[in-house]
Amino acid sequence: MHCTLCNSPLVGMVEVIEGIKYYGLFCEKCKVWEVKSIGKLPEVLIGDDKKIYKIMLIGGDNKKQLEKISDLAGISLSKAKKYLPIGKEIPIFEGTAEEIAGKLYALLVRDIDIMFKIVPEFPYKLFGGDYGAREDIRQELLSFFK
Repeated sequence: MHCTLCNSPLVGMVEVIEGIKYYGLFCEKCKVWEVKSIGKLPEVLIGDDKKIYKIMLIGGDNKKQLEKISDLAGISLSKAKKYLPIGKEIPIFEGTAEEIAGKLYALLVRDIDIMFKIVPEFPYKLFGGDYGAREDIRQELLSFFK
């Protein structure tokens, strides 16, 4: 899907107006919403979003989080503490909405129970599916911690 006015690619957007969150696809060139809803967007629209998102590791102050990262990446707990200090967020993956969805499925569906957030806020509601594997996330963490 492209902007109906200028044919530019659209990006996912989250906007808060008077305390209500709106999710949609937005043309940054025309400053026009093509799709706007108070509910998260359906997964079917992910391929239309050309914005770059980041999955960020969080929770450096949480011992269980550090133990999980240490376990998953195959590094010592002290090394995990060094790379994820208290109050910091560490990017482990960057990509389009479609690529982020694949990594999210790898984290969530494959039972990789680590704390993370997506920046900017991810406007999609994701359903079942099998994209990626635990080993993909393990390799991402290993390459980061080397």
